[in-house]
Order: sequence, then structure tokens, then C-alpha cells
Amino acid sequence: MIETPPHLDPGLSDAARAAKREALRRRFADLPFELLDVHLDNYIDAEFRLSAATEPLDSIGHVEVGPVGPEDVDDVLAFFDHDAFAGKPEWAMCYCRSPHVDHERDWIERTWQQNRSELADALRSGTTRAVVARVDGRIVAWLNCSDRTTSPRYATGDDAGVAQTFCWMVAPPYRGHGLAGSLLETAIEILPAEGIHTIQGHAIVEPADENAAFVGPLSLYESHGFTVGDESDGRAFVTRDL
Repeated sequence: MIETPPHLDPGLSDAARAAKREALRRRFADLPFELLDVHLDNYIDAEFRLSAATEPLDSIGHVEVGPVGPEDVDDVLAFFDHDAFAGKPEWAMCYCRSPHVDHERDWIERTWQQNRSELADALRSGTTRAVVARVDGRIVAWLNCSDRTTSPRYATGDDAGVAQTFCWMVAPPYRGHGLAGSLLETAIEILPAEGIHTIQGHAIVEPADENAAFVGPLSLYESHGFTVGDESDGRAFVTRDL
């Protein structure tokens, strides 16, 4: 079992945690699947650690955009610990590991601690590639643009030199200020130096809301020179040569 960092531990007794689990089971009784204890614990812990700040800011400070290096791991973890999923505790266990895990074999019983630890390892080893935006020195937005080979879902066996826009996350207060576009522009600029000749994605054609656009809305790709291909299940395959 992976230890919970002390500053992220809600410090609940067994009885208090059990009571919270039962309250959540009643609250989400209409869901079409069984809620396991691990799902409930992920949610409970997320409610404790996530920022309460979700209202959009009218203006933001100085923005710096650049690639993530091993020296940025602690800042990235803090972003996912507190800000990336503010207002969305049901997603907060992900830590952007979903694209890199075989969901049929290894997702349903994962803990947020496991995903957090794996993200740190992947950033230190370079197997996860990302671009982040900082405002006044603090990470507020993220784009996972790793090699397609790192995704069990999308790898084809012919992936050399291909990166994919797996996931954008922008902290809620900082949405609407063009950060998603800035992240994509930076990825397009830096990827060729890393041996990438093509960047691809699966755009959301008509996002139901801003959270649903985490793989990028179609309009974002179109405005950055991507070619739009086939559509399936509300997503369009998009690609751009670099």
C-alpha cells in the first residue's frame, strides 16, 4: 500500500470514514454501477484536499508556459492535489493516469495514491511528457502530450514519432483566458526537437460543458491547423504534421 502524504490525509477515524461511505452510497444510489469502498475513499479524500476556489477570475497575472521537467514534479503534484479537479471530486483520483492504464485490467480498483505515485515516477523518467502554464509561478494548467506508445488504448504498433494530446486540465478560476491554446502552441513548438513528427488527438465535437472538453474541443484543434478526420461517439480524430 502506498502511504498517504500527511498533508493530504483527512485524519478520519475508521468509524468516521465508514459513516461518510454510507452517506455517499445513499447520495449516489441511482448510479448504474456498484460503488466500491475504494471509489468512496477516493471521493472522500478528494473533498478534503481539493481547493474550494472554482469561480472564474476576471483577469490573471503573468503567464509562463513551458515543458515539465523532473524538477517540476512537486509543483505538478500540488496542481493535481488541489487545483486541477476543484469542484469535481469524482475525477480527482486520476492524476492524468487514465490514458496510460489498461482499463479492462487495471483501473476500477485504483487509488488516488497509486495514480499520484505513478505520475511522479512517469514525470521523473520522462515517459509522461507535459506542458504547463504558470501564473505568478504557480501551475494552473496542464497538457499531457506524451508519446502515443504510452497508451494501451491508443497505441497502434506504428507509433514512432507520434505524440497525442491526451488531456488538458485548467484550474477552474483560470479558464477562459486562452491557456489551453497557449499549451497547444507550445507543444507544437517543442515536440519536433524530441523526435516527434506528428501530433494527434481525439477532439470532443460538441462538449456538454467545460469539464467534458478535457481532451480538447474540436474548435481548438481547428484553430491550430489540425486536419479533422472521422468522427465516432462524439469525438473526431485530428492530426497535424510538425
